[in-house]
Amino acid sequence: MFEKKDYSKLTQEELKLEEIKLKKTQKTISIIASLSVGITLYAIFKQNVSFIHCALPLGCGMYLGKIGEDIKAIQKEMNNKKS
Repeated sequence: MFEKKDYSKLTQEELKLEEIKLKKTQKTISIIASLSVGITLYAIFKQNVSFIHCALPLGCGMYLGKIGEDIKAIQKEMNNKKS
């Protein structure tokens, strides 16, 4: 589903840039997920729930989990290159 990136081939500077890019993406997706949860709660209140109301927050959550794993992998590789 998601492609696996090999961070061992990147330099220290490239790793730092990749980490910054992923953290920006993580913040953006977090905002989208928060808004979609709010919309879902509003739809539940109005009793007008559809598939998209449930799928969007779940999809955002899965994507946030993947980004978190990538950030941890980058930080691990940066620590390995420092040593």
